[in-house]
Formats: sequence, structure tokens, C-alpha cells
Amino acid sequence: MALDVYFREDVANVIRANVLSCILAAAANGARNVEFVRGALALGQANSIAFGIDWAGVLDDLQVQARLGGWHDLLKNVRSPILSVTRNEGAK
Repeated sequence: MALDVYFREDVANVIRANVLSCILAAAANGARNVEFVRGALALGQANSIAFGIDWAGVLDDLQVQARLGGWHDLLKNVRSPILSVTRNEGAK
């Protein structure tokens, strides 16, 4: 394995992109698979914790994308403790 250096922001971008792709897949063609989205968010939160990434910041970015993409209602319907994290609670 190559010994590459990745910065925290690089890892955070990968986490954002992976969770976003899962949510977009769940929202495709009008689908509203809330359980799938809940799992994607849980995976993103777990990966954030593993790499010391601020989950609240990642979640804020995802919620902005949700509003821009018109699928914010999908995130609202998740109703999970994962979505109740505030910036102060998630900050390291």
C-alpha cells in the first residue's frame, strides 16, 4: 500500500460524497426510502467518528445539498438522533 498523506478535509469530502451518493440513490425517481437514508447517515457518522471529522459540519453540508436538490423532505422524514446533532455537540 502506498504511503499517501490525506488531510482531514480530504477525508471529510469523501464522507460527504459517499453519504450524498447514497441519499441521491434513495431519492432517485421519487423514491423515499427513509430506512436506507438513515443507514447512509449512520455510516457517515461512524466514518466521521473514525477519522475525527466534525459530523455536524458534514451534516450541515448535506442539508444544504438537500435544500438545493429538492429532497430536504427526505432528510426531515428520517427523524433520527443522527440529524439532531448540532454544531456545538459535534465539534471536536
